[in-house]
Amino acid sequence: MSFQSHYSHSYGDEWVRSHGEWRRMADVGGEVLSLNETKDEPARIIRTNNAAGSDKQNVPQTCIYIRGRAKQRQISTCLSDALNIFEIKQSASDIRRSNYVCEILRILLKEHICKLSGTAQRIIFQTVETLVSTALSSEMNLLVIKNLLDEISQSIIASSGTGLIGSPGVWKRHLQMVTNLATKVSAHKYTENNGTLRLLDLPKECLYNIISRLTDHRDIIWLGSANSYLYELTHDPFIWEKLCYYHFTEKQMMKYINVVDDESLHWLSLYRKCSRKFGLKREYADMLVMCVSCHALHWKLQGHNRVSDEDSVVEKIEPMDFVRLFHL
Repeated sequence: MSFQSHYSHSYGDEWVRSHGEWRRMADVGGEVLSLNETKDEPARIIRTNNAAGSDKQNVPQTCIYIRGRAKQRQISTCLSDALNIFEIKQSASDIRRSNYVCEILRILLKEHICKLSGTAQRIIFQTVETLVSTALSSEMNLLVIKNLLDEISQSIIASSGTGLIGSPGVWKRHLQMVTNLATKVSAHKYTENNGTLRLLDLPKECLYNIISRLTDHRDIIWLGSANSYLYELTHDPFIWEKLCYYHFTEKQMMKYINVVDDESLHWLSLYRKCSRKFGLKREYADMLVMCVSCHALHWKLQGHNRVSDEDSVVEKIEPMDFVRLFHL
């Protein structure tokens, strides 16, 4: 059997009988004793649970369990621990997760910059560096990263002197780092094409098919600003009609449908009005989701250990929903 010591110098220690003598449970650790040494069932259960706990410590935690529902949802860990558990810094170099991570950082540094702890600041700014490094090496999402860096700089300057956690010198270094990264992104020159196939070398039908699969209007607008040929393709009425049906329901669109002679202006105007009123549907290749059955928060493509063998139903956790879990 085991008991709790009442001696003042060892209060709270748990003791168990082992090899004919009493030993601290912490000293026994995950040792599994032979059942022939003791017939005491409680002691056997304690040793088994202790050994199981030791094994769990060696398994990396990849999910966090959420308590509560709707706006009352909470998780039992702080922001910095959650960023480590979900490997936010490493995920910044994953093209499937980078946009999701970028949006989380934008929300944290724009709306909650005054509430970030020192550890959270360190992880977040290291993640920003990883995002920039990945964007420069792959030459993808450079404009998105540049806009993010500009927003971070403006947020730091606007929040200086309003209770930022940490010394002014630390935030000055953060601002300098972000400024240097923005300069590096602005000065980046795309590598020249060395005779390989370019986007404009594709047939018009292929280009049209690619553009019609874009779900973000900013990508379509930026593509159309490259030259007059792409501008003409991106202003096709069917592309904006498809974009409207992707982001909005027919009921939402019926509120703003007007009869316009120019069909292209009709769908483009409808898209602008609906986007201002209802917002846009965001899609990410990989994002954090919550298992409906066990309330485990995890990466969608990574999954988690479910209690049942049935296919788990998950609920999407948008970047804003993730930040709200911490009630900053």
